[in-house]
Amino acid sequence: MRLRTSALPAAIIPCPRCGIGRYSFRSIHVLEPDLAIEDVVYACKKCGAELICTELSKQSSSEAA
Repeated sequence: MRLRTSALPAAIIPCPRCGIGRYSFRSIHVLEPDLAIEDVVYACKKCGAELICTELSKQSSSEAA
């Protein structure tokens, strides 16, 4: 598993569940290796609520360049 630092927008968004906590990076799950799609999971530091962002793989984007 690759490690990635927390993205700034996710750190700024307050948690809609508890209203206090901020999101931080938790993990990456590859959904479709052929399509290079992955879920990036962020979690609230206070209550544990998760925010899942589906995006193109950063690794496949760098390979195409």
